[in-house]
Amino acid sequence: MGNSSTANRVTDDYGTVGGGGNNQAGDNAGTTADMVFATVGGGGQNTASGGFSTVGGGFNNMASGGPSGLATVGGGINNVASGGGSTVGGGNGNMAIGPVSTIPGGVLNRAGGANSFAAGRHAKANHDGTFVWGDFTEEDFASTAPNQFLIRATGGVGIGTNNPSGNLHIRSSSGNQIVLQQTTPGFAQVLFARTNGVIDSSVSYDTSNDLLYLANGGVQRLVVDNSGNVGIGTSAPDSNLHVKNFSDTGGAIRVGANSTTLATRIIRFGDGNFCTIAESTVDDDDMVITAENVGIKRNPLVNSLEVDGDASKTTAGFWNGNSDRRIKKNVETIGSALEALDKVRLVSFEYTDEYRTAHPSIEERSYMNVIAQEFAEVFPEYVKSSGEKVPGSDEEILQVDPYPLTIYSAAAIQELHEMLRAKDAQIADQGARLADQATRLAALEAAIGELLLQKNGK
Repeated sequence: MGNSSTANRVTDDYGTVGGGGNNQAGDNAGTTADMVFATVGGGGQNTASGGFSTVGGGFNNMASGGPSGLATVGGGINNVASGGGSTVGGGNGNMAIGPVSTIPGGVLNRAGGANSFAAGRHAKANHDGTFVWGDFTEEDFASTAPNQFLIRATGGVGIGTNNPSGNLHIRSSSGNQIVLQQTTPGFAQVLFARTNGVIDSSVSYDTSNDLLYLANGGVQRLVVDNSGNVGIGTSAPDSNLHVKNFSDTGGAIRVGANSTTLATRIIRFGDGNFCTIAESTVDDDDMVITAENVGIKRNPLVNSLEVDGDASKTTAGFWNGNSDRRIKKNVETIGSALEALDKVRLVSFEYTDEYRTAHPSIEERSYMNVIAQEFAEVFPEYVKSSGEKVPGSDEEILQVDPYPLTIYSAAAIQELHEMLRAKDAQIADQGARLADQATRLAALEAAIGELLLQKNGK
């Protein structure tokens, strides 16, 4: 053992004090055999009291390392490395207490957990596996649970930028991405700030309720709830996609480019039996709706288009239908129209209270039509099930297509016209016969008159 300076002590085997004053390598009593290979490089009042422990210099530093030793203090002042295999690089008032803990420097930092790391100022890594970095703020910044990575940076954290404009500022030439993941219920939020620091929008995820929010100007603009429903303009979507105006005046969906282009707009709903709404250009009002069945104010059951209530158009006349000769076969002239119409009973009626309750748009007044069951006896192909149930029953309501009445009425008029022409011909023939008889009668009367004159003349 050796002594290189006044008041320096080496109290255990293979210990070394390189210089300085009031330094000690080994335990205080010099009787612990395992406090070997301790080293103090220099400085003043430094102590390397653990086996294989080292104090490089500085003032009033201690490297003990506990029973396992292997602690290191590089320098600085008032630093302690008391955990086995712990390290303090320097600084002032730092304490590496946990096993294999590290403090590179700074002021009043504490690494109390195993394999913990503390740096900066007042950083307290009190739990195992934690990393804590504190900025120049004059107050403690401490871990609260194991395996945390904590940063206190009141000037902001910059990734890809050296001028952060918020708590976390990510910037790259190819785009920015933030991934948040947590395995226990809680609340995660990402705030996006303008350059003046005013919060403009945010994305929040509440794992306790499984809700995702996108807010702008402090107002929730988009919500995804725990059922997967998406709300735009509403925080309580009641369907897969619920679009609402914030002033409660409705909602709108727009697909396509702006109004100055000729881009096609297409919206598709569903999967196999989807509905497509397409506008060909912005220069016209064409719109095409493609779906298996379309219902207006009702759920369509069997027909391509079903309306609850009345329907109208701006001009008089029937709806057009394809009737080209080239798309028809087995063409036959309709006959016996008067006979068929005689079998159809035309009725006036009112709808039952139960049916009107199921369809509130129906007015309480008299209507005109036919009875479906009776109509089926004459025109069976034009009566079918509506798919809707009779109120209070499992039987389906029958519906009719009264179009045959139009055709048969026209055919009946043609039959009446033919009958009228036959009557006219008969009347004309009878008129001719009467005229002939009148001529003959006149001739007979003339002859009789002549005979009377001759007789009277004698």
